[in-house]
Amino acid sequence: MEPDPQLVDALKRLAAGQLAPEDWLTWWQDHADRAAEQLNRGQWLRRKPPTPGGFGPPSRCALVSQQEAFNLLTKWGIEHERSDRYEQAWEADFAKFTAELKQKQAQKKKLLRPSWDRLKPAFPKLARFLTRNLDEVMELAEPSSEEEVAQWEQSHGLKLPKSYRSFLLTCTGALVIGDTVQIGLPHTFQHPDEPDLPSAGLICFGDYWLEADGDQVLFAPAEPGCEPAVLYYSHSEPSVRVVADDFSAWLESLPRSMNM
Repeated sequence: MEPDPQLVDALKRLAAGQLAPEDWLTWWQDHADRAAEQLNRGQWLRRKPPTPGGFGPPSRCALVSQQEAFNLLTKWGIEHERSDRYEQAWEADFAKFTAELKQKQAQKKKLLRPSWDRLKPAFPKLARFLTRNLDEVMELAEPSSEEEVAQWEQSHGLKLPKSYRSFLLTCTGALVIGDTVQIGLPHTFQHPDEPDLPSAGLICFGDYWLEADGDQVLFAPAEPGCEPAVLYYSHSEPSVRVVADDFSAWLESLPRSMNM
């Protein structure tokens, strides 16, 4: 089968860098079905431009298609020009993206600096871990107020463990790390007292998806001044097991368990 002249013309213009990346993407959307009639499945997939966004900007998508256009035109014995337009555009776009990313990271680091400074004295390993994994820090809120913590305790008729209470009041009221850890006062509640569940009556202080979605970290209600062990609640089984002697020990063990 002779190559379709319209497809050949588009590939030659792509090879020569005569099409804007956005124009190539538009051309493909309009002619993909016709191209599928001319190419085998492998050829069609290799010429199909990736979707901009997750793969990168249009310049990178055009560059990938251009490399395959070179191969196909050569295979067909069709003379064509070779341009580095898309390669240069992709390099410029990548440099711009890198610069913007660095700027955002610097702004985020500046914004979170006070929170890190509050964490360092009591939780140095965690503070260092968060500094090194800035992209994973989704939230590091201001400390909770004494009134907010007291209101939670009064409404539940429970006293929070001293170390956890201190964390909320002096460090942060909410900490979210990636999609694994979500702890703090907004995430603290008491499980219903259902005797058939191992979590019955226990205090959940957040989500901890170490093994699976829906898993939590818990305390057993304790007398004021006592430091209960931290329990891991696996909701798929369901089961509860001890993972740390107390809240402070658990929090400082997070960097090692998350293995980032």
